[in-house]
Amino acid sequence: MPLPWSSLHWYVGDERCLSPGDPQRNDVMLERHFWRLISTPASQCHRMPAELGPERGASEYSRVIEKISALDIVFLGIGEDGHTASLFPGNPAVDDPAPVVPVHNAPKPPPDRVSLGMRTLRQAGRRIVLATGTGKAEAIARIRHGEALPVSMIGEAQWYVDNAAMSLSDS
Repeated sequence: MPLPWSSLHWYVGDERCLSPGDPQRNDVMLERHFWRLISTPASQCHRMPAELGPERGASEYSRVIEKISALDIVFLGIGEDGHTASLFPGNPAVDDPAPVVPVHNAPKPPPDRVSLGMRTLRQAGRRIVLATGTGKAEAIARIRHGEALPVSMIGEAQWYVDNAAMSLSDS
């Protein structure tokens, strides 16, 4: 697509507290499957320093996020439990007002993570959620029945949901 790729900045939404280069890190996946394909300057790929641990990583990335007024677009997925980024149902990080939050006791390994906070997600200019596959069907049905799950708490969003993810919903 003819976009000014070299002018865009990319901010990671969440990261696992693993060593840099670990194949389970989101920034490794983004580099391999996206950033290198669009020739994004490294200075415009804002990686979360999650290897520093949840508190320090969140504190340092908060300083990065606070330098911008708001993210223009956040592109989010949904987990089978209705989480988004690393904001899991029932986890205290969901209610943390910081721009970037430490996450402990995540129900999926590893238990320690760093995530954009709910406030940052809500302040974004646009929110886009992608939900695909039957594994997301239960969470989508719960949201459609009015349950407040983290992904449904981000504010108004454009949702892109495939038939498999809608398979348990009423219409």
